[in-house]
Amino acid sequence: MTQAKGRQRRAYAARMPVEQRRQQLLDATLALIGRDGYAGLTIEAIAAEAGVTKPVVYGVYANLADLLTALIDHTQAEALTQILAAFPADPGRLNSPQIIAGIARGWAQAVRENPRIWAPVLLAGPQTPTEVLDRIEQGRQVIRGAMTRFMGGGHEIDAKTAERRGWIAHMVLASAEHFGRMILTDPGVISDDEIAALFQDMITGLLFPPS
Repeated sequence: MTQAKGRQRRAYAARMPVEQRRQQLLDATLALIGRDGYAGLTIEAIAAEAGVTKPVVYGVYANLADLLTALIDHTQAEALTQILAAFPADPGRLNSPQIIAGIARGWAQAVRENPRIWAPVLLAGPQTPTEVLDRIEQGRQVIRGAMTRFMGGGHEIDAKTAERRGWIAHMVLASAEHFGRMILTDPGVISDDEIAALFQDMITGLLFPPS
């Protein structure tokens, strides 16, 4: 039998190597998150963004959580490299407020220059799969640990002081993530210098309060 005239054949995705397909799907997911956040993020939406069918996606990733975990592993590694690179090699040469201000400025610049890298981390919310949130929290622990060490200025501190500075690191990182989301959603609302000044004032007040 011959096909009826006018009937269109279903379009199929062109074949490509698995690693290339993985990157295509990760890029499509990054585009969706950068545009709409995690709301409405589905395998169907990712397939449509990539111009493929859902079976093509499932041929590479078992489910949405599997795809997003791979995405976070890739983007968070780059994000951590960027933020840890902002820490000076010798924290003892600067006081802690100056260190944090410099880190905050460098981090804000990184978010502006690489929004697709930071969006999956900063825009994660309650609708984000647990596996992804766990990965993000692991990255936060690395950053908080680095901040705690630098707030010590390279000197030995007692357990009580270390605990307090650990909580300060929680506060600083939570504030940084808040400003990061502002940069992603409304880039002109605050400048990098303003962010750096706010963080320097905050750390000065927390670590060196008026006597």
